[in-house]
Amino acid sequence: MKPRNLLIVAVVFGILSVAILQLDARRARGGSVTVFRATRAVEPPNTLAGSVTRAAIPVANETERRAMSSQVPSVELESWVMSSPVVRPIRAGETITFDALQKAADAGLKISPGMRAVGIEVSAAQAVGYLVRPGDIVDVLATVPDVASQTIRSRHILQAKRVLAVDQQYRLEDSAFLQRSTYSTVTLEVTPAEAEIVEANRGLARSGFTLSLRGKGDLEQVQTPSVPLAEMGKK
Repeated sequence: MKPRNLLIVAVVFGILSVAILQLDARRARGGSVTVFRATRAVEPPNTLAGSVTRAAIPVANETERRAMSSQVPSVELESWVMSSPVVRPIRAGETITFDALQKAADAGLKISPGMRAVGIEVSAAQAVGYLVRPGDIVDVLATVPDVASQTIRSRHILQAKRVLAVDQQYRLEDSAFLQRSTYSTVTLEVTPAEAEIVEANRGLARSGFTLSLRGKGDLEQVQTPSVPLAEMGKK
């Protein structure tokens, strides 16, 4: 090989070596996340008892650590991992994630007797900048047609409803489920009649539903003006 080619190869290997060393250094600073991996294939509805081992996955920084931890059970949840039936086939060598395990019925949503849980899709603006959390009290607004006045009106369709969950997170302190700074679904506790109101307005709401966050303990029902769309922006 010509000296020039040897020099090029040496430079390339040098760059690769530096990149690998930098990556190893980042991982060393970030540490690792301990996960559970299946030692054999498991079919539903069997549990993972005797079928998993612990494994450490390197992470580069705290952000990467949180992202990984939000997807996989921590070692503190080992008893839950071992005793929970799987809800889909598990392959040998697969890293166990929350979505593979059945959530215990007694640890799920706490719905009051006679009430129902309904989910609505939201964005940041519709969920008070993602400040809405489980346990909060909210009103639900929508811009929908008003048959009586033959106008499009923005109005409250529900008031003082308790938030049961945001995405899969239903308890703020529950480390077993994904805790996000963003989410796409909010689950509310409503009466059966209110569930019908939500469903009836779901396809009519021009931009979906918007949540208005109340203060803690504020359950008062209030009269609202129900603003016509044609008047929006007028003083």
